[in-house]
Parts: sequence; structure tokens; C-alpha cells
Amino acid sequence: MLYDNALLTDAYLDAYRATGCEDFSRVARETIDYVLTYLADPAGGFHSTEDADSEGEEGKFYLWTPREIEECLGRNAAEQFCFAYGVTPEGNFEHRNILNLPETIEQCARIRGWDAGQLERDLAAARRQLLIRRDQRIRPAKDDKILLDWNALMIHSLAKAAGILGAPRYLDAAIGAAEFILRSLRTPDGRLLHSWRHGSARHPAYLDDHTYLLQAFVTLYEATFDERWVVEAVRIADILMARFRDRAGCGFFFTADDHERLITRQKDIHDNATPSGNALGATALLRLARMTGSPEYQGAAEQALQLSVPVMQRSALASAQSLAALDMYLGPSREIVVLGDSNDRALEMQLLGELRRLYVPNAIVAVRAEPAQSSSDSPLKTLFEGKRRMAGNSPTVYVCGNSACQAPLSDVAEIRSLWNRLAAN
Repeated sequence: MLYDNALLTDAYLDAYRATGCEDFSRVARETIDYVLTYLADPAGGFHSTEDADSEGEEGKFYLWTPREIEECLGRNAAEQFCFAYGVTPEGNFEHRNILNLPETIEQCARIRGWDAGQLERDLAAARRQLLIRRDQRIRPAKDDKILLDWNALMIHSLAKAAGILGAPRYLDAAIGAAEFILRSLRTPDGRLLHSWRHGSARHPAYLDDHTYLLQAFVTLYEATFDERWVVEAVRIADILMARFRDRAGCGFFFTADDHERLITRQKDIHDNATPSGNALGATALLRLARMTGSPEYQGAAEQALQLSVPVMQRSALASAQSLAALDMYLGPSREIVVLGDSNDRALEMQLLGELRRLYVPNAIVAVRAEPAQSSSDSPLKTLFEGKRRMAGNSPTVYVCGNSACQAPLSDVAEIRSLWNRLAAN
């Protein structure tokens, strides 16, 4: 499923930033590369899924036996690979093996007395050979629908990965998919549609479509610092507020007020395979409120959290996204504002790359180059108001929270020290 790949990528990226373990970054890259290779539509979005079955057997395309691996790699390389990836004669699924890493590559090397660097290179070569062999099998069938909510999850993960992993092509893919949605899944009056296939879009979009896309647009802004994406995020947020919000209670309904008439308008507050629309809506609205200074978005996020309180109290597993939003709401949260030189951005981008690779939860990042040409009605006007770039060749960094800002920094060593302190707290 596309959403599985998106959510796993997001989790692997956070694990990589929190631990520095390269295994997590490698698996994140492999997950993204699978999506870009096998699920990308030429129009710009991503298909929904490949079937689990091929040739009438569940998982046949992806499963391996020790004998198949030895035939491809040879005895010595196969022994090494099977140890690292937990491949056994008994198997872990229907007497065959789903490849997985029970231990990290460093742990495998330590257990067997191998050189970790050489093991990493050997396993990479083995994976390439096995992929070539696997591509000779009959591929599963594909569901080529493009669903807005699942694509929005993937856009968020791609944009996030681009900065953390230093992969511009991931950002290109995220922007391409976002532009596809705005071009092909939006009506002339600005309303979103849920599904697209073979040039035809249909079905009014649901709550999840809007909240997931809102999150994706905010993340796209932080990946590009193109204020176009904040403008689009505000448009989505305003539709949420006008069409989905429960004015008499708390949170958001799953369908809009002008959707096809149902017996009752439901509210989704439980995480399932994907986050609940209310939970991700609270998360995205809190991020957007930090950027825009909007009390309306902040208030709507608070009410969505209030709706989820009973579930958070009873079941953490059913409310993980709500708990993450609650953590952001309670703080500490930080607004990091960077003012750079429009004529020399190399140092600015280097410092931002270092920040992105650190795990600094509940932070939003906004960047402008000076002299900046920005309209007075920019959604980010409040965030940048009163902030000026200090003299010198380095960017100026402000860190704010709870309506107060620390003294600005422009010394490169001090900025790097600040990044490390933010990651440590």
C-alpha cells in the first residue's frame, strides 16, 4: 500500500535523526525508491498499491528460500546475507522468508567478527543481485488509482526525506505530486476530489484528504521555503474550518457540510492503518498556527484534541497521532526563523541541512533571504515581523516560543551550538 510506504518512511526518518543509525536512513531510501520506481504515475501522482498475490500465491514475488539466495549469490555470500537478513530453511512466512534485519548491520558484524564497512558493501552488492533476479519474476498486479489522502502522506514523507537525506530528486517528486493534485484533483471553485484514474477525477474529498494535504503543504514549505505552499495550506485550512468543523461541538466531521446527505455525519478520532483525520488535522493546524499566528487555527486544533481526550486516556495505540499533537500543543515548541543573504545562500543551506538531520521535535522552520520581496498580506507576515538580518556574511537565526524570542545569532559556531542544544532538549 502507498500509505504503508509513506508512514514507514516517516518513521524511519525520525529514527535515523534520533539515533544516527545509518540502517534507518538506508531503509528509508529503499522504501522511497520502491515508490518512485513502481508506483509513480507519469502524470505526477502515485498509484495505490501492488497486490500481495502473484501467480496465485500470497507474497510469491517477494519471498525467498536459502536455496534461491545461494543460487543467485554463491555459497559464501549467501551465508553472510542469510545471517544478516534472518533467512532460514524454516522461513518466517509460509515456509519461505520475508527479508528483514533482526539486528543492525553493525551488530551482525560484531557477532560474527566481520568488518562492518565491508559487510555493508557486501550486503549492498547482494541486494542489487537479488533485485535483478527478483525482477525476472512475474510482478503482482497494480491498483493504479491515485488517492488524494495517500498521496498527501507520500508528499509529506518525500519532502521531509529530501532535506534529511540530501536527495533533491525526492523533493522534485514531492512537488510534482503536489502540483498534480492541484491540477487534476481540484475543481474550478477550489474544492478537492478524492480519487483520480486514467484522466478522470471523482468523489468529493473527505476530511482525511484535507488534513493530510494540509500537513503535506506545511512540510513542503519547510522543504522549499517557497511561500506558495503556505498560501495553499491556508486555503485548505479555511475549507476545513468552513466545511468540516463542528461549530456546535468539537473537532471535524468526516464529510463536508455540502457532501451527499448521510444518515449521520461521523467523526473519526481513532488511528487505524492511517492516522485519524482529526488527529492529523490538529497536528497540521498547530504547525500552521505557529507559522501564521492564527488564533482560529490554534483554537480549532485545541477542539480537535478535546474530542480525542477519551481515546487518548483509554488507548495510546488508537491515538498515537493525537498524543503527538498534544505533545506539540503542550510544548515546548519552537519557531526557528532564519534570515539569509539572497546573493549567497550556500552557508545558509549548509546550516539548514545540519539542522534537518537532527531530531528537533515540535519545531517549525521559516526562512527568507534579504532583501526579500514579500507582499504585505503574506501568511507569514507575523512570523517575520520585527526580525532583521544582522550585519555580516552569515545568516541570522531567531528561536522563538510562547510569544518571546531569544537574542538573534549570526556567528556560525554559535548557530551550530544552538542546533545541538535544541536537539538535546
